[in-house]
Amino acid sequence: MVNIVQDYVESRKRLMNEFQCKDDYFIKILLDYKWRLKEDDGMYFLTYLKEGKQLKECIVVKRNNQPFIVKKHGYTMIVAIECVKVAIIFNDNNEI
Repeated sequence: MVNIVQDYVESRKRLMNEFQCKDDYFIKILLDYKWRLKEDDGMYFLTYLKEGKQLKECIVVKRNNQPFIVKKHGYTMIVAIECVKVAIIFNDNNEI
């Protein structure tokens, strides 16, 4: 189990570094979803959906007063605000 968690942590770091992202975000991989961006009076909104699923819309975060969108190697990372469930992993040796 230690190797799986460590591999995940290292892969996550490499992914964020590849997108030149210094902050740590919840990462949602939606490679088979359709998506679009729209701008409304300086605010940017991300809409995405998968066939047969409900359409989702969220607001794009700004960095340096620009929408936080990074395109690299045929992929786009968009940092947005969305309600999510969070899986939290702890080390059992640290239980109080």
